[in-house]
Amino acid sequence: MAPRTALGLRWPALCALVGVCAATAPMTVFHRNVASVTKREQVLAVEDLISRVVGSTAAQFFSVEILSPSACTGKPRLCFEYAGAPEKKIHLAGTTGVEIAMALNHYLKHETNSSISWKQTGGNHISLPSDALVPPQAKVHIERAMAFSYNANVCTFSYSYVWYDWADWQREIDWMAMNGINLPLAYTGQEAIYQKLYNHFGVNNESLSDYFGGPAFLAWNRGQGLMAWGGKMDVLPNTPGQTALPWATGLPQSWIDQQWVLQRQILARSRSLGMKPVLPGFQGNVPLAMHTLYPEANISRVGTPANILRSHYASAAWIDCEDPLFDALADTFMRIMIDDFGTDHFYDADGTFSHAAAPWLSLGAALKDPEFRARAKARSAAARVETSAAHAAGAPSSPPAPVVIDKEAYNHSKAAYAGMSRTDPDAIWVYQTWSWLGGAQGEPSYMKGWITAVPKGRLILLDLMAEESPLWQRSESYYGAPFIWCMLNNFGGNNGMWGDFASLSVGPSQARASGSSIVGVGLTPEGIWHNPAVYDLMTENAYRETAVDVDVWARAYAGRRYGASEPGAQQALSNAWSVFSSTVYSGHDGEMVSKDTTTGIPFGGTWDHPFGTDDPSSGVSLYDNKAFARGWESMLDAVKIEPQLATTETFTHDLVDVTRQALSKHAARVYRNLSVAWAANDTKGIAHEGHQLLTLIDDLDTVLLSATGFLFGSWVQDAERHGTTPAEVTMMRWNAMTQVSFWEYPQPLEPNGTVYRISTLQDYACKQWAGLIRTYYRPRWELFLNQTLSQLAIDPHAVFDVQQFHTTSYQLFNKWRNGHDEFVATPQGDSVALTRAAFEKYRPDIY
Repeated sequence: MAPRTALGLRWPALCALVGVCAATAPMTVFHRNVASVTKREQVLAVEDLISRVVGSTAAQFFSVEILSPSACTGKPRLCFEYAGAPEKKIHLAGTTGVEIAMALNHYLKHETNSSISWKQTGGNHISLPSDALVPPQAKVHIERAMAFSYNANVCTFSYSYVWYDWADWQREIDWMAMNGINLPLAYTGQEAIYQKLYNHFGVNNESLSDYFGGPAFLAWNRGQGLMAWGGKMDVLPNTPGQTALPWATGLPQSWIDQQWVLQRQILARSRSLGMKPVLPGFQGNVPLAMHTLYPEANISRVGTPANILRSHYASAAWIDCEDPLFDALADTFMRIMIDDFGTDHFYDADGTFSHAAAPWLSLGAALKDPEFRARAKARSAAARVETSAAHAAGAPSSPPAPVVIDKEAYNHSKAAYAGMSRTDPDAIWVYQTWSWLGGAQGEPSYMKGWITAVPKGRLILLDLMAEESPLWQRSESYYGAPFIWCMLNNFGGNNGMWGDFASLSVGPSQARASGSSIVGVGLTPEGIWHNPAVYDLMTENAYRETAVDVDVWARAYAGRRYGASEPGAQQALSNAWSVFSSTVYSGHDGEMVSKDTTTGIPFGGTWDHPFGTDDPSSGVSLYDNKAFARGWESMLDAVKIEPQLATTETFTHDLVDVTRQALSKHAARVYRNLSVAWAANDTKGIAHEGHQLLTLIDDLDTVLLSATGFLFGSWVQDAERHGTTPAEVTMMRWNAMTQVSFWEYPQPLEPNGTVYRISTLQDYACKQWAGLIRTYYRPRWELFLNQTLSQLAIDPHAVFDVQQFHTTSYQLFNKWRNGHDEFVATPQGDSVALTRAAFEKYRPDIY
């Protein structure tokens, strides 16, 4: 009998499911294969989920059942259904626990006008009668359109999941299951595996403290060359009398142990619902001590010698995957990990596996290049038009020119996959195609070499930013290898309103209709807790065969998101979301980020100008902020008609978010006026516009303080509670505050110099959070304005001293980060009253 593998299917079935098969069936797994979860176990897991989501009283009115795959007619043989049942119950059924959870979500959405979302975005809005549930008019049966729904970017585990405890993960796994996620990335707790691995190869824990980063920076320690940052901080810029931070002795053992336990809980719960977690594979990043212990191994160090900080913290060592030591490390890593965590045979490893090139390095500069982004978007648009036209005409595409395979890429990929398959012959490599978006690694010869080195059916590519730059369209559908169409949506976890409803609706169904090798859809944001509508629309692609009318969808979303009962309020909310669909969610804001004026770095750096403008100095949004403000007004109209909405957290969260978005875009106009005055050395104009900007920032902070999902204090307190000693509490706080601000140290203009320039990563992970705006961004703008006016008072023709400003702002930041300010972690104020006041105040300027 063929061995059982992913999704509980025999290997030939998986081959048929993804559409490609290896030449031979896999061997029996090496060791600790996860036993198949029984139907009864999945039923119990789903029953517990239902109780958590709707409450124990309402949960009594649901019954659940695991369906046989034969109940499904589609190719994946995955489906769900629900119908009325005796005793006024609703019967939910599905082929796995995940499918049953999807049935619950579908029922809540379409029969009860309810919705689910993260607690940071308003939580769940569940509207169920207390005595009996309303059955559908007829049984609803839904087939999965594609086999896989993937979740998480490697960066999500630092930008969002980093401070999660088990209660948070329970809610997250419930959310994933109800949205059809059956292939979640499971990256927690791997430092314990690496610690055992390197101890085995002679590296002691003291040396590992020079390697592991702090909790908020582990994503880049695991796969991008960053080491020790936020952990053992023994090399600092010129800080008089201080050569190291007193708490910075390395990643605490308490953290390593706690995360190992947490990972086992995550895996157990995920598997109980029928998910197949994707575990980390060995990528080749090694502690520097390995080079000393094994001098003959092909190990290189990546760094920037001209900058002592970057040279020290961004220069981990890498071993080439064709070196024999790589084989020994990979095999041992896999054995330890499978012993500790079991396996479902899916592994993520995203390196280039070249000793001289860490992952993703070629993309960094490209992503900051507006021309690259413009070209990528133009390519995407052109390819969509060409594909749609060819499909409509029924004409086949012209045959592509032959692609010569890059032998180096082929050899590295083959060796990297062998690092997984020697231990687990059933291994399926899940690869983020991030580094292929730019540079030499994005060349067809490189991609084809990488892909063809792995047996068919054993490599699944994540088309990581398919909503904006779909790689499948320029790689002959990944040369036949199965891929997952993914939505990136944001960088750094920025919390602005952004999305492209049309692309998310059309893209996956278009890929299916074109005959591509698509096998699923995925969510790959760098951070979450924003834009719940975007995630709701995207996850529905798991079972949706064709595109939807996004305006109709947005209007229906408003209905279930808030549950308004008054017709006038319902219409106002419907109108509001029609506006949002055609503005912020039209994909016309230029970038999938929210680095705007309020969080900007005045005059200098990579992230300084207001993104979302057609000219950094113009302050003109690429969507109509006046039109957007009409949606804002409609939401306020709705709560005036139906005051009860003021007690609905999904509504108040979104109202605050919409206010934040409108004020942020209006700030760009103030910035434009300030820029004009500044260029003319007009001190009165600078003082006036500067006052306007600071007042707007104050108003923004006050509004954000009224909603749970916008509190910097929550982020800081969540971090601090992970410390088990005072020193660890300080470390966690430092990590939390640094990640969302400077990210890394500023760069001296000269080695060991005292004058700084802006780091390319500064404010990469900026957040518009109450407390952070008031204590970090506002003082920097105030410093800029004061320095400008002081210089012009001495010399009306003075040229602004940018380096003085950056040096002083760093000193200000360092004092802030090392301070002991208490940040509010509970909402303050009336969201509706505050947003209405902001609307009345700024309406004349916006309209």
